[in-house]
Amino acid sequence: MNLGIRGKLILVSLVLDLILLVQVGVSLEINLEERLVKDIQEHLLSQAKSARVLLENVPGDSSIEVLDHLIDGFGEAVENRITIILESGRVVGDSQLEPGQILQTDNHDHRPEVLAAIKDGQGISIRYSDTLKVDMLYLAVPVTRNDQIMVVRVAKSMEKIQQAIQEQRRFLIKASVLSLAMALILTVMVLDLLTRTFRKLVHRAKQMSRDISEPPIKIASRDEVGGLASSFNTMAEQLDKTVIELAQDRAWMNAILEGMNEGVIALNCEKQITLINKSARKMLNMDDSLIGGSLENVVPKEVYNSIMGIDTSSTFCKVNYDFYTSGQKYLQIMGSMMRNRGCVLVFRDVTEIRQVDQMQRDFVANVSHELRTPVHAVLANAELLQELVPKEEKQLGKLSASLERNALRLSRIISNLLYLSKLDAGKQSLKVTEIPLLSVVRQSMNMAAEMAQQKQIKMTCLVEPDIHFLADSEILSEVVLYNLLDNAIKYCPDKSTITIRTRKVDGQYRVEVEDNGPGIPPEHQSRIFGRFYRVSKNRSRELGGTGLGLSIVQQWVEKMDGKVGMEPILPHGSIFWISLPSPDKIC
Repeated sequence: MNLGIRGKLILVSLVLDLILLVQVGVSLEINLEERLVKDIQEHLLSQAKSARVLLENVPGDSSIEVLDHLIDGFGEAVENRITIILESGRVVGDSQLEPGQILQTDNHDHRPEVLAAIKDGQGISIRYSDTLKVDMLYLAVPVTRNDQIMVVRVAKSMEKIQQAIQEQRRFLIKASVLSLAMALILTVMVLDLLTRTFRKLVHRAKQMSRDISEPPIKIASRDEVGGLASSFNTMAEQLDKTVIELAQDRAWMNAILEGMNEGVIALNCEKQITLINKSARKMLNMDDSLIGGSLENVVPKEVYNSIMGIDTSSTFCKVNYDFYTSGQKYLQIMGSMMRNRGCVLVFRDVTEIRQVDQMQRDFVANVSHELRTPVHAVLANAELLQELVPKEEKQLGKLSASLERNALRLSRIISNLLYLSKLDAGKQSLKVTEIPLLSVVRQSMNMAAEMAQQKQIKMTCLVEPDIHFLADSEILSEVVLYNLLDNAIKYCPDKSTITIRTRKVDGQYRVEVEDNGPGIPPEHQSRIFGRFYRVSKNRSRELGGTGLGLSIVQQWVEKMDGKVGMEPILPHGSIFWISLPSPDKIC
């Protein structure tokens, strides 16, 4: 049975009232019985003493029959049973028994009231009488007659006492029923008054689930209940404002999502789709029927597996993938994971960007390929001219040397461009094996030794001999490490030092090339691995830089599943580092 708060309070009140009335009734009944018994005891004691006086004044030579007759008359006068008992326990007189019956009466020497009367001068007991077949109250006192100790006992039936107690019990039951009825009426009235505000609060709360704009509760009192109602009104008002603000925010969010060119899909913690905007439906050829479903049929399997493997309880992380759809489009997906709240996936149509990039790569490759032959011809002619120019023609020698130098620089630029084109097209193959790092580093240092000697730069090797990497030995020595050393030598001042060392970071070894050159300003550090990017264009022209070396390093390291980075050194200088997979990590 589902009782409301008012019903529960009424039930508790009735139970408490009933317990109280029962306790009071039992107490009154016990008190009444004790008082009646005490009054009867006093009355019987008075009668027993009168009977003792009567027996003590009877002449000493009177017979037992005379005493029994005397007791019969006294018992009839006081309307109680009077019994005379000798010290031996023999009954010699009884006001309610005939002489023949007295002779057949059991010996009373074991009766408690008789024993107590002989011992203490007075004995009282309440017990069942086998002779009269009713509960009796006995009071006995000793009597001395002719140097003989006897006991005179007065007995009264307990029936009247029990009748009085039963009448009192019936009265108490009637009074209790009446009291409970009155208490119930008063309780209902009081609780109705007290819970009126509570019931309004409950009704208001139910209405708020359907319409939060209900009018506030009228406060009729300033007590705790009134304070609760006031707080509830304030809470409802604030909740109303919050709901309005949330509705406005939701409307703004929906407008923004539907107006975005990017597609947006929201997932819950179970990786189920909860939201799809218009652009996502158009890009992925899907509809709202997928809401509540899985992302598995929307994105490629490798993208789906990567998203499913991300722990949504993490603070924040991102996924970033490019994939090709069946609609001949390149889409880029970026995902933001939020702790215990799922994730949001943003899709961008990068088809035009990819096409432009491809056109740029094709253009660079084609132009580089077309320029390679004439540049080689110019370089060959410049070298021949340099040999044929007479020594005394110094001005002509300078011009021919400049021609040769710039033709050589242009040849290197074209070679790098063709190299990058092959990398982008995937035409450069890798032969990854387990290689000893120290021998590869020494090979790169030998390749850069002549250039370092020209500037009197000292190269120091601090590579540990027992380190092995999984990499392409030729690419690592002749391209990756050589480019890093070439950059360091170009930008370091004369007579400086370049250090190649290994250092363990986060449990993995990495190779570091440290120089004490001018360093790289913070605003350029995040872009130095970009193609054609140069920190100082004037200095790059002076040193012959193309802005492609570090980009080539990054692409090759990433193809070998490694990482590349840069760290500044204070007050000046830089550390360029690479890390590659080690054999024990792969195993």
